[in-house]
Amino acid sequence: MQARMSNPAYLVPAAGEAIGALMRALRQDMDEGTVPAATLMLVAMRGSQVNGGGACLYAGAAEARKAAVTDDQMTTVAAWRRSPFFTPAERAAPALAEAAARN
Repeated sequence: MQARMSNPAYLVPAAGEAIGALMRALRQDMDEGTVPAATLMLVAMRGSQVNGGGACLYAGAAEARKAAVTDDQMTTVAAWRRSPFFTPAERAAPALAEAAARN
């Protein structure tokens, strides 16, 4: 899958602020436990991959480990459809990220 655009944090200075706000919202949701933290981090990681966000992907890896995303999941999230390391619920995370990135 090709990135749909250059990383907006580099193109539009205010985008960095918006991305920061999104990450704060994700952390708040993780703290509240509405959605499992690992699932949220899988969404963030796959979205970063699709959009070519290397810096976000790198930074997200540490957060993903804290959220109990396994190394197997992190290394195969790009191939999530064929990876044996995801539950059905966890497969919804990268699917959601890809659907959002395409629209």
